[in-house]
Amino acid sequence: MTLTWHFLRVALGVVLLMGQALAAPVEVELVIYEVPELLWQAKFEGQFQEQPALKKRLDEEMQAGGLKQILAVKGAVAEDQPWIWRQGQEQEFAEGWETPEKPPAIPASRKKRFVGSAVELRHEGLTEGGRLLVSLKLEHHLNPPKMRRISYANAATGAEREKLSVEYPQFDQIEWVGKLAVWQQWRKVTSVLRLSGSEAGLGSAMRYVVFIKRL
Repeated sequence: MTLTWHFLRVALGVVLLMGQALAAPVEVELVIYEVPELLWQAKFEGQFQEQPALKKRLDEEMQAGGLKQILAVKGAVAEDQPWIWRQGQEQEFAEGWETPEKPPAIPASRKKRFVGSAVELRHEGLTEGGRLLVSLKLEHHLNPPKMRRISYANAATGAEREKLSVEYPQFDQIEWVGKLAVWQQWRKVTSVLRLSGSEAGLGSAMRYVVFIKRL
């Protein structure tokens, strides 16, 4: 009995040491705002020295109906376990085409690609100031992929041109990959401007602003 109890105490001590070696998971929140560019330039651009103040002002404007929050997710990242969040699905697209003399063209290869929203956070240690250092991989599709038809016979016209063409996807998305320190105040990750068309003015442009915070 004494020997068995000794082994149990040793085993319990090992478990406790392992638990002390691995820090508790840290909760993190990430949000994305969609802001009309004219509104951004009028009320936000260059007007806030502190990022938490900018975040607070965006929330106030959102309550007033001037902008939208299009993504808000929370998760816990641990030293040995990343936080991976996804909302969407895999879709298959042709990566290349074989174009024989007689149509139709044949896909040379196909590849699945995730379409939707995805956030991946990995624990990378602590900064010299004791802040949590994480690697972030963010992907957010603003719209479903659009298929763009491209002719591979420049001399063809009309219905013949339509036959001698293939489709490639166009993706409208926000992407960000990198390392950053997070703490218990909001910090801006990135700000991305999207125009609605090559000839469109700022009246229809949107800015997407990403914030992150340790809870």
